[in-house]
Formats: sequence, structure tokens, C-alpha cells
Amino acid sequence: MRSAALAYKASHASTATPGELVVMLYDGALRFLDEAACAYRSGDEGAAHQAVMRAERVVLELMACLDLRYELAQQLLSLYRYLFERMGEARRKKDPVELERLRGWFGELREAWAQAERKLRTGVH
Repeated sequence: MRSAALAYKASHASTATPGELVVMLYDGALRFLDEAACAYRSGDEGAAHQAVMRAERVVLELMACLDLRYELAQQLLSLYRYLFERMGEARRKKDPVELERLRGWFGELREAWAQAERKLRTGVH
């Protein structure tokens, strides 16, 4: 079953629009932040550390995707840098509360990207 799910995700990613890919990255960051907070709360620091590092890699990917010719992209870069720093600090302090706070930021960003993607796809502006 896991193999089928991975195949589906790979297929979906290969046919997704750039906006959909960004939403998928946010979904991954949200999942990793949830996993990390849960792992810290249950005392599994190793799993938590790995999950935060995975979320950090998502942020690095989001940063790499930005076209810095645009002011909005430059603003997003500043925000992503801030979030990346906060994740590192939460990892060092083993702080599930900060991870949950960061999850809120990622949730809002994800919803904004998903809404923009829907509007582009349906032609509604």
C-alpha cells in the first residue's frame, strides 16, 4: 500500500503546476512540524530532530524556487529566512510550542498559495 501511495505522489508531483508544487511543499512542512511537535511531546528527541530538519529542507526548497526579480519574492525570502531561523531555534531548544506556532504561519501561507492557485486555475481574479 505504501508503494502505491508513493507512486501516486510522484505522479501527482510530475503533473502539478508550479503553484500546486508550492502548496505540496507547504503540506510537507506542516506534516513535518506536526511530527516534530508530537515527537518532542512523547520524548522521542531523535525523531523530532529529524522531522524539524525535514521541515527546514522544505523551507530551503521554497527559498530556492523564488524569482528574486520580484519584490514579493524578496519579501517571501525574508519571511522564509525568519521561519528557518525559528525552526532551528525550536530544534535546539526542543520546543514543541514554538513548532506549533510556526505551523500556524505555514498554515496561513499554505492557504494563501492554495487560494491563489485555485483562482489561477479557474480564471477568477
